[in-house]
Amino acid sequence: MSARAVSANRLRDTPGRVLLGWAMLMTPLVILSWRVHLHPGEFDWVEYPTGLGDSRFYKPMEADLFAPNLRIQGHPEGLFRRDREPQPMEDAAMTKVSMDESGTWFIYMSAQPELSGRVFLKTGQGRYVEFGARAHYQPFVPPVSTRKP
Repeated sequence: MSARAVSANRLRDTPGRVLLGWAMLMTPLVILSWRVHLHPGEFDWVEYPTGLGDSRFYKPMEADLFAPNLRIQGHPEGLFRRDREPQPMEDAAMTKVSMDESGTWFIYMSAQPELSGRVFLKTGQGRYVEFGARAHYQPFVPPVSTRKP
């Protein structure tokens, strides 16, 4: 028998090598899972949804500048539309806060510091309209007449 034939029949321990490789690849996964199990607070995070992909668009009407047509929690009297035309804003910078009381539109707030505290509704892709206190035309109150008839 030649030396070549003997080397072809030699045991190369292939199953052992496969198992060793599998164990080496699974060890980091097991350690990570164990850490997550022991300290879940270190691995939890919150992602706030943005305006990306939202298709519930608010369609402004002409008369909605004069009547409070957006009602949200904390503002029982309602909010007025403040802009005649929607403002261009980046969808990724707008954060969904909640829905209005009717459950029709998402309420957005901006992540930009100069716009903090303002409330917006999405009117189109990358376009938002601001809502807030009355900005146009205070309601007419007739003057009290002191003249006697």
